[in-house]
Amino acid sequence: MTKQIMLDEAKQSASFVSSIIAQYDGANRVTAALLAARYEDGTLSRAAIVGALRAKQEAMPESLSTWFMEEPKALDGSQVPNDSNLVTNNEGLFSPSYSRSDDGKLVLSTFERLVDAEWYRLPTESGKGALTNPFVYGVAVANPPLIAAIVYPVKAKGKLIGLTGTAVNLSGLSDVLQKVAPMGTGQVMILSKKGEWVVNPDKSLLAKGYGTGEGSTQLKEAVSANEARVLPAMSWSDGTRVQRVFLPFRVATFDTTWVAVVDVPLETINAPLQQQLIAMLAGLAAMILVIAGIAWAILYMVGRPIQRLASNMGVLANGDLSADVAGVDRQDEIGAMARAVQVFKVNGLRAVDVEREAVAIRSLAEKDRADAATLERNRSEDMAKATTGLAQGLQRLANGDLTYQLREPFAPDFESLRTDFNASIVQLRQTIQAVANATGSIDSGSRELSQGALDLSRRTEQQAASLEETAAALEEITANLSNSSKRADDARTVARQSNESAQRSGMVVGDAIAAMHRIQQSSNQISNIISVIDEIAFQTNLLALNAGVEAARAGEAGKGFAVVAQEVRELAQRSAKAAKEIKGLIQTSAGEVEGGVRLVAATGETLKVIEQHVVTINTQLDAIATAAKEQSIGLSEVNTAVNHMDQATQQNAAMVEQSTAASETLAAEAEKLRLLVDRFVLEPTSRNFAVINGRLTA
Repeated sequence: MTKQIMLDEAKQSASFVSSIIAQYDGANRVTAALLAARYEDGTLSRAAIVGALRAKQEAMPESLSTWFMEEPKALDGSQVPNDSNLVTNNEGLFSPSYSRSDDGKLVLSTFERLVDAEWYRLPTESGKGALTNPFVYGVAVANPPLIAAIVYPVKAKGKLIGLTGTAVNLSGLSDVLQKVAPMGTGQVMILSKKGEWVVNPDKSLLAKGYGTGEGSTQLKEAVSANEARVLPAMSWSDGTRVQRVFLPFRVATFDTTWVAVVDVPLETINAPLQQQLIAMLAGLAAMILVIAGIAWAILYMVGRPIQRLASNMGVLANGDLSADVAGVDRQDEIGAMARAVQVFKVNGLRAVDVEREAVAIRSLAEKDRADAATLERNRSEDMAKATTGLAQGLQRLANGDLTYQLREPFAPDFESLRTDFNASIVQLRQTIQAVANATGSIDSGSRELSQGALDLSRRTEQQAASLEETAAALEEITANLSNSSKRADDARTVARQSNESAQRSGMVVGDAIAAMHRIQQSSNQISNIISVIDEIAFQTNLLALNAGVEAARAGEAGKGFAVVAQEVRELAQRSAKAAKEIKGLIQTSAGEVEGGVRLVAATGETLKVIEQHVVTINTQLDAIATAAKEQSIGLSEVNTAVNHMDQATQQNAAMVEQSTAASETLAAEAEKLRLLVDRFVLEPTSRNFAVINGRLTA
């Protein structure tokens, strides 16, 4: 009975310790799964990790700290030492850690990677969550706490991203278990997997080994066989003799075995039996003394009644309280003795009742402890069920399944977690569905925009080519107009020179007419000379006429005038020669002088008409030159405007090409977004999106 009570106490204490560790275990396991899922979908950032750690520390105020340790360059490829913005340590690793200050505020700090420490070595080597052996933290301070680290690896895309964990303060376990007193005077203690004290009334023994003293053999046997072992008797430091029970148990979900140790003083174990025995012996001794005295006094008078009383006393001494005591109704001494024996019987019955009540009380206490253990176990199972369900849901979410729902209800304390998770999945599914729909519209619009931009680019290029040809034609026309204007200027110059020559010729004709009159007046005297002069005047007038015709026909007036000049020179030579030859004929030519005067006068009139025509031609040529200049200026302005249009068209073509490239980039990004969305399962009966002939379809 006593051993079973001690085992029950050990089991309840082990269940309590395991449930406390399980709460921290579940929180860290869920955090590791969430971080891995966010790394898988590309949304894990330093800020997100810091936020998750802060939320976990706020949810578990009893923990000393909660933290994350990055593997070298595993998060985003950077490794800058002691950067407060990147939250890095001396090694350049991202290592945020949240703890509480003395006033209860959360403090963010960093810490160093210790590759030989259990908190780093166990999870990295096993790839699973780990519980470190408890150790005393901060030995330089008064009453340093005993802590253990719960650590989980964050693995995604086939590699280790980092570790996340919590430093658990185990001092609270000691405070709770020290209040447990098995059988009223016992005590409960806990040993770690290394045989070091986790809970012990003597604080100086915490984190120290059990040693090789009493019970060390039973401890090794219990751990080796994973079964309870009993040390029948040993001594506490104060000399109290106790019985000790060792019960190995698994801590939460870890591959770690701790040992619950229950001590109960032997005095407490033996107290009920000793008390009953002493009471019975005392009563028996008293009765024997009474009976012996009476027997010596009235041996013969009361022999038989006394024998019956002795028989009754023997029966009662043997523990049979059901026998009736004879003689209790007698009024003599035998009756008094019988009534005394009856009192002994009644006291025995009362002792039995007391024992039964004690047994009932112990049974009730055991039942209460069993109920408490069952309640704690059920709570642990409910928590394990909730964390397992959430972990499974998060795993399905990490795999892109947005149709998953937690169908099986949780315990009432955890039901809100299930409903919130289901609601979050529904909201996320609706969001992804909306993104998928928008992705289709973006892809279709971007491709139509890209096609339109290509058409516009081709038309713009054609327009640019046409404008370039137009600009070239306008440049050629402008050049031709410039040449025509220049030639018009040259023609106007020639016409002006011709007009001046005609004016000079008119003056010459006037002078010639005056000379003819003088010659006519003296014709009687120099008739022969007048004839020659008349001939010269006639030829000169003819050449002048030819010069006028040449000036009217040809643009290059210089050539005609050169020919006329040459003819005039030759004629002058012949006239000189003829003058010598016909000096004798002047008299006969006098009559011709008068006709020559008339002809010269007619020539003068003709030259005046020619002069007027030349003036008219000069005026027209001025107008033509002016119009050609104005046309040239206008065409230059048009050419400049066309060049500007050509440049603008070229710029438009470049912008259209940029717009086309942007549209293609948008289409490519829409395709990437579609591929990301296709990773999610949105509805069990819905079709995933796919690209067919460059189009996003459902």
